[in-house]
Amino acid sequence: MPFLAEAELLGGDDGLDRVVSDASVAARNFGVVDLPMSAVLVLDGSELRTDTYQIDIALRRLAEAGGSALVVVAVASPIGVATARLANKLRIPLVALPVGDALSVCDQIREIVLTPGGGLSRLLMGSLDALRRSTDSSGIVGALNAVTELLDASAALVGLEGSVVAGMPLAPPLADRDRLPVPMTGQLGRVVQVTHPIILAPREKPSFWLVVRRGDATAMWTEAAADVLQVAAWAVGTRLVAERLQRERDARFRLGVLNAITASGDHAEPALLEQIGVLGWHVGGWCTGLYVQVAGDVDHVRVLALTDDLTRALASNGFSGQLIERPDGWSFWTSNPSEPATSTYREVVGRLRRSVQRFEHTHSNVRL
Repeated sequence: MPFLAEAELLGGDDGLDRVVSDASVAARNFGVVDLPMSAVLVLDGSELRTDTYQIDIALRRLAEAGGSALVVVAVASPIGVATARLANKLRIPLVALPVGDALSVCDQIREIVLTPGGGLSRLLMGSLDALRRSTDSSGIVGALNAVTELLDASAALVGLEGSVVAGMPLAPPLADRDRLPVPMTGQLGRVVQVTHPIILAPREKPSFWLVVRRGDATAMWTEAAADVLQVAAWAVGTRLVAERLQRERDARFRLGVLNAITASGDHAEPALLEQIGVLGWHVGGWCTGLYVQVAGDVDHVRVLALTDDLTRALASNGFSGQLIERPDGWSFWTSNPSEPATSTYREVVGRLRRSVQRFEHTHSNVRL
């Protein structure tokens, strides 16, 4: 709960698993009157300017009444070690808030405990507004930032091969068994993980997954996270579809220009030269063409998704230039001012092999 962000747990750690059923404000004499079972008692600490012994009294009465926790708001004097030890002995969590109003804090706790549906509805409405604003201004990264803020958790967008495309790094990475076409909630040690698939077209398998993780997640947070991710998946999916259409259009244009180059004679048409210039391709001199093919069944969506990763793997071994997506792989070329020596063939093949091995090391499900 955001209003507890500045709260400090002073004692009673062993009682943190107590169920909270209600909340009540302590009377002016710091007594406990008709406290519901398993309730949180909220105490106004602004009047405790000289001594905090009343907190000890409230802790004992709270324990006798079967209460769950004591929250002291706007503490005027430091709460001593003896009081914290008493909270430990009674197994009553003692929480201090530096600022705030006791009635407001009590009201917010009661709202969460007694009417969680209302809080969840406000969270979802806030999600719609935050995601609308973020996707308009900052795209996918903005949407992930909105999810991170709304859920107070680490959020990431994971791609087809399990690598993080945007957002927070995931350690450990999203496992193969969690990349399913249905929403999933699971446990990674003491961390709760919620995932939601993003399907960009009907009858397609998921291309991306939204993932959030939190270490102190409650059942209520897990339910809220699943609903927020469902809303976020629509916003992120819309932007991903737009990016995919742009990529597919650019890929078709690049492949068309490449086909025109290979079909041209010694003197290319002016229109083709203009297209080559627009793309910034270097085609002068002696060109050595290379073709990388994906083994097994493959679709153009996967080729598009892997282009950036393969570009980085090739760049690490000295290959630069534009990759051109084909239905089952990629084409590219190197150029030299004059015809290279025949011995360079072996060197080029070696660098290409090292690039492929580097790529496959991070993409265990792909063979080139």
